[in-house]
Amino acid sequence: MRTCLLLAMCLSGCVTGNSAPPSTAPDAAPAADATIERTCPTGHEEKLQFTLGTACQNDGSVEFCISDGDAALQARVTAIASTIVFSTNGGRAGCHSPGQFLSTYKTAFPGQCDAQHGAATKETWADLCAIAALPEVAQIVPTFFE
Repeated sequence: MRTCLLLAMCLSGCVTGNSAPPSTAPDAAPAADATIERTCPTGHEEKLQFTLGTACQNDGSVEFCISDGDAALQARVTAIASTIVFSTNGGRAGCHSPGQFLSTYKTAFPGQCDAQHGAATKETWADLCAIAALPEVAQIVPTFFE
């Protein structure tokens, strides 16, 4: 009887110790982070040629095109980020058509990026998502000087 009771207690302890399911929290976090990295609160993340985590993997900025004859659009863009610079160069964004401005948004560490060539800050990502939400902006691309 004692042997049966002892055996039952041992088996109960073994089963209890091994029956707990393994934690899934570490596996769940990266999947959630990957989704967040590709999501803009405003939508239109398909216009961004990078993710939150790779937004600063460039030569110091990202670029997009806008019409140079649309003062209201230029005002909306600078309302999102007053540091955006406009020029008539074509850039990586391909603003080669007449009447287009190359628009450059600085991505420097530590101001706009969490690390050198790393992730954008939340504020920078929000700006880039707001720009991507503008119907006149077709794409936002990283800048690489050659």
